[in-house]
Amino acid sequence: MNAVLFPYVNKVGDNSRPNGAALWFGKLLEKLDRSLFEKESVMADWTHNYMCHVFKDNETSLFHEFQKYGYKTLLSEDWAEGTLNWPNCKGFDKPPINHYMRPFQNAMERKNHGVNVTKRHLKGKMCREQHHTLLDYLGQFLDAYPDQKKFSWTWASHLGHNSENGIAHSDNDFYNFMIRHRKQLENSFVFFMGDHGLRFGSVRKTFVGALDVNNPFLSISIPKELRKNTKILDIMRKNAKKLQTHFDTRSTMLDILKFHSASNFADTVPLEIPGEKGYSYLREPSTIRNCKNSPIPIQYCICQFNKTAVSTKNKLALSIGKQISYSVNEELKAGNFTKQCIEMKVDRIVSLLKYTQSMNGSDVYIVVFKMKKPSQANFKANVKILPTGKVKVLGMIERTDSYKNTANCIKSEHHRPYCYCKNQEDS
Repeated sequence: MNAVLFPYVNKVGDNSRPNGAALWFGKLLEKLDRSLFEKESVMADWTHNYMCHVFKDNETSLFHEFQKYGYKTLLSEDWAEGTLNWPNCKGFDKPPINHYMRPFQNAMERKNHGVNVTKRHLKGKMCREQHHTLLDYLGQFLDAYPDQKKFSWTWASHLGHNSENGIAHSDNDFYNFMIRHRKQLENSFVFFMGDHGLRFGSVRKTFVGALDVNNPFLSISIPKELRKNTKILDIMRKNAKKLQTHFDTRSTMLDILKFHSASNFADTVPLEIPGEKGYSYLREPSTIRNCKNSPIPIQYCICQFNKTAVSTKNKLALSIGKQISYSVNEELKAGNFTKQCIEMKVDRIVSLLKYTQSMNGSDVYIVVFKMKKPSQANFKANVKILPTGKVKVLGMIERTDSYKNTANCIKSEHHRPYCYCKNQEDS
């Protein structure tokens, strides 16, 4: 299929929801702290309250865009809560597309829904997994509309969410699917991608794992005729050498839908789509791309700089630890969750890396630290030391281990990584 691999895609949010919002709606859900570059910060497009407590039916999603142009549409995820709902969010009130797999997932996961034989069918006892149903559903969709334009979104979370080994064991399933539907896919734009890397576990503690979590996979195959008769493949390969985000992936899809098809894919001049934050991969690159001018929160930036390890036992490390624990607790205080969640205290600085080059006269560090019992939570943060000696946290403090049910006493997704419930029975 002559797919082009994009190795420098940078995530724009911690987990699936903010990255999904960038793809589906073109919205930024996390603040861009630009103080490192002495620039004004950029606020999120939607607040957590709006994102979670207001149905998104009135917002223009990619699904609506393609439906307006006469496409048949499909959305399938491998669990009922899905990208916009977990945890404690409303998502869509009504199906946003023609074919929606959520009723099947509800039957699988909800009590008093579905039948036991279906539930057992996907518990591994019959050599069937969730991604098999996704591929079956997508195959049925492709076969059902042989002569109509189609837009489908298949999101498999279970395969790679909890283990670095999950995706590899499904290679043959995806390969066989593509072989079986080769003729249909050869006349299609196929995006094979992730939204973020593995967020916890032992691999997350390695250099590769720390990079992977912020560097989602993306490869794109274009229709066979366009590979032979246009410059698009060469242009995509140029763009693949630059820093990208899924805002660019979204803009590429909109370019295919609204603009490029009108020129028969001959117009490769850079295009700014009104209201969009990204640039199409199918057009000549227009600007230098870096974390300073792209919609990437600084804590996720995959650009690599020289760093040196410094002592985790000196006064500076102690000052950084105090400021970070203060910042974590201030987040809980701002959310009014101090009654439910314990006060976090730093147990030790695990590592402290100093950027070799100062940034606008300030020393910048990456710090990894562990909180005291009972949470023993692991966090990572970027900080800079101001000329006054004050420690300033840059961007969001990241939770790097799994907190699972220990934060279930609160519902705010933003605050849950910072919370360890005082009453664990509530969790």
